[in-house]
Amino acid sequence: MEPEGSLSPVAALVIGYLTGRAAGVHPTELGQVLGLSRRTVGEALDELLTGGWVIRSEEEIRPGQAASPATRQQPGTRGALEYERWQRQTLATIVPSEPVPGADLQVRRGQAAVREELGSLYLSAATEVLSVTPRPLVQTRSDERNQRALALIRRTEVTFPRRGVNGVWLSHTDHLRNPANRDVLHRTLLAGERLHSAPNIVTRLVIVDRKVAVVPLDPERHDAGALVLRAPDVIDGLLAMFHGMVEGARRLHADAFVSPLERRVLHLLAGGAKDEAIARELAVSARTVRRIISGLLVRSGAESRFQLALHALQVGWLTADDVTRELTWRRAPHREGPAGRLP
Repeated sequence: MEPEGSLSPVAALVIGYLTGRAAGVHPTELGQVLGLSRRTVGEALDELLTGGWVIRSEEEIRPGQAASPATRQQPGTRGALEYERWQRQTLATIVPSEPVPGADLQVRRGQAAVREELGSLYLSAATEVLSVTPRPLVQTRSDERNQRALALIRRTEVTFPRRGVNGVWLSHTDHLRNPANRDVLHRTLLAGERLHSAPNIVTRLVIVDRKVAVVPLDPERHDAGALVLRAPDVIDGLLAMFHGMVEGARRLHADAFVSPLERRVLHLLAGGAKDEAIARELAVSARTVRRIISGLLVRSGAESRFQLALHALQVGWLTADDVTRELTWRRAPHREGPAGRLP
């Protein structure tokens, strides 16, 4: 059933963004990320506060009781925070002393060196690779050494299933909102790997064969380098934290990814277009549009188109930018026909 007091498109956009976050945000961040003016954000928040969709405390906005159940803190949040705390404490103790490389601890400086280490570990992996990937923090460096190391990692990852290596990947929800990253994740899934997604991932972690772990030197700059750890007791602790992060994360299946046509239908639906208008825009029949929407409702578990739009924002079928562009285009004073508008 539709919630009482149907939300405006901008309010739905705001609550959709909030449900994909593990922590509250400042109103200014909403405006910056969603490309909305301060006045527009204020009007949307007033609407959401009145309906109980959000709560506000000390300038922080969080989803309220009326929002989707997905807004409740996931169990994996505890594991993610424990790992971040452990990482910062460990790095504060170890890194300044510049330890002499040994069997249990080595330091790899720079993005390329870390990728080369991961490529070597992936090649030697015999049973299992566990990987945590947070929200993207740095751009990939374009120098030849970095590209060569990244290519080795990509080539090696796809060999895991036929080598009998069990791959378990935990990725920040934001990776599903980026087309290039989404394609990589989809290929990983189709290769037979286990893929999970959560909005509470804070920093990188890789564990290979339960014997060696790679931990970033700087949680906020993954290009700075990493620690390569082999101490059994440390690995045991990291394994417990990894499984704590996976707990409560959403396991992805092939139907977690939408086709270009389905994505375009969602764009238009989130922008307020009716079935007939969507059909004209995409040069298909209204019956085809209704069939696509019906299939998406089933896959998402949503009970209404409103819930479907929120689900699409939460899981990365749509991004906040997608919806903002659609709304802006539809409000433009000199709207042209559909030619040339397909992404």
